[in-house]
Amino acid sequence: MTTKPVAATEWKTRRPLQRALDVIVLTIAFGIAAGFVHTAELAVAQLVQGELVWFSRDFIWMSPIAYTLVLLTGGLLLAILALTSGSRWVLALAVFSTATAAVFGVMLPYSAIARIVSLFLAAVIGVQLARLTLASPTRALRGARRFAVAGGLVVCTLALAMPGLRRWHENRALASAMETGDAPSILVIILDTVRAASFGLYNGAPATTPRLSEWAREGTVFDNAYAPAPWTLPSHASFFTGRYAPELSADWEVPLGSGDSTLAQVVGARGYATGAFVGNMHYTAWDSGLDRGFATYQDYRLTRRQVLYSSSYTQTRLFRHLRSSRSLGEALREFRDLDFSIDPKHFFDPKRADEVSVSFLDWQQSLGSRPFFAFLNYFDAHRTYYSPREFKTFPRSKSGMHEYHAAIAWLDSQVGGVLDSLRARGALDRTVVIVTSDHGELFEEHNLSGHAHNLYRNVLWVPLYVRFPNRVPANRRVDATVSLRDLPATIVDLAGVAAAPFPGTSLATTWSGASSASPAFAEVRRAPNVSSAYPTSRGSITSLTDSSGHYIRYGDGAEELFAWRVDPAETRNLAAGDNGATERWRTRLDSLMQQMRPRRR
Repeated sequence: MTTKPVAATEWKTRRPLQRALDVIVLTIAFGIAAGFVHTAELAVAQLVQGELVWFSRDFIWMSPIAYTLVLLTGGLLLAILALTSGSRWVLALAVFSTATAAVFGVMLPYSAIARIVSLFLAAVIGVQLARLTLASPTRALRGARRFAVAGGLVVCTLALAMPGLRRWHENRALASAMETGDAPSILVIILDTVRAASFGLYNGAPATTPRLSEWAREGTVFDNAYAPAPWTLPSHASFFTGRYAPELSADWEVPLGSGDSTLAQVVGARGYATGAFVGNMHYTAWDSGLDRGFATYQDYRLTRRQVLYSSSYTQTRLFRHLRSSRSLGEALREFRDLDFSIDPKHFFDPKRADEVSVSFLDWQQSLGSRPFFAFLNYFDAHRTYYSPREFKTFPRSKSGMHEYHAAIAWLDSQVGGVLDSLRARGALDRTVVIVTSDHGELFEEHNLSGHAHNLYRNVLWVPLYVRFPNRVPANRRVDATVSLRDLPATIVDLAGVAAAPFPGTSLATTWSGASSASPAFAEVRRAPNVSSAYPTSRGSITSLTDSSGHYIRYGDGAEELFAWRVDPAETRNLAAGDNGATERWRTRLDSLMQQMRPRRR
């Protein structure tokens, strides 16, 4: 009978400032707890279920900070209320609202659970915690303080230790790399989402690549190179393993498995220093599986903005719209809809091409004379397209192609700058340089925009430039149709890496006159929750391209056949009036797919 009065006295007799601090400590404790719970959820998804998580490796310490900052937006108001009132209901309100917000936050990523159900469950937990707190405020607040202090120490320790551990790992790997020798270095630069049709080297938009047009005189340009997939992860996985997309696990929500050796693993085992510097955090970050074999893998930025993005609340569309609001009235209008939906591919603090370039050049300079294998991914030509103001000189277009071309011109300047720096350091002529793209982009062709969900030519046809004096001819154009599936075989051939376990054929055969490159096959699987406007909504799509034709087969059995030499825009479907040609393409595709190894994890 005396529980409530005693409990009420415990809270009411505390000084106003102490009550306010108690509320803030409670908020911090719940924020840290929510961050650790969310981290555990991601650990299970990544380590147990083998899924992509789309968060930084530093999420384990960033997330508690992000949740704490979010909860403090309400916690500070509750602290002010505690200054003015010693009512036990203020304490109950503080515990209930903060706990409810914390639990609701960690449930936000699970869209299968209706938001109203999530909120109800979170409120039930909040009520129970409030009741327990009111039963013994002193004990509850003491526990919250201890957890907040201990959790804060853990977060600070992890924030300091994790970057240090990565540097230690990198230095240890570098210590075991060969000091010098005859082995050439390898530099692979991927211009994410850059199609050949908009590349100056292919007369699509000459002003986009003035620097690479100059560098082309010192190497070989492939006029008809095709990506093995219309989107990032399977294309990169093919670049690193030499396998076609159907042979790999890499998919929309699944990383590259460990069933195949990667280029970085092979050359790293032979004493190369290995480093990757990537801008695409959707599908080339650490959780993509592409990091295997790299001693240095620089992906997510360590910035305040990236810390802020490390909670569910700051990944919602509501938060995005609030950030982009240009007035208080516009911001208030966003609260009418309360859109808590979250894109599984979380947004991140962008890493621009110049930062990727500088990071690589700093790393390369630290190596001394050691041979290296470096992989660079520039993301600026991916929607939304980015370029500094001085590159925005292209005529405006409704499709946004002017922004795209400006971004390509910006990337061209970065590639040129990297090659200039390597030449100034005396490292360029002993480096195998490959510049290419993982896929292209559509701008209303076939009534489609973007990439990933179709296999039309402008999504598969990509630039390819190779430079390595004495092994690669200068000022040469190769017309043969080639697949970028052959990149690993080409790289180890040019670098002289013996007995490398990569399928495919070295593209060196093409500039010597013998065209034995792998078939230009591509595949895209159906994405989860894909719009019916996309061709992949009808199932997986496969295609095959040769020196004159391009055959596409859809999941529902529909077919398209284009004579791209005379119809580069692919406007006339020759399969519609079949004269036997389509059957021959169908047979070729079936035969090739039967030779492929079953998909491996």
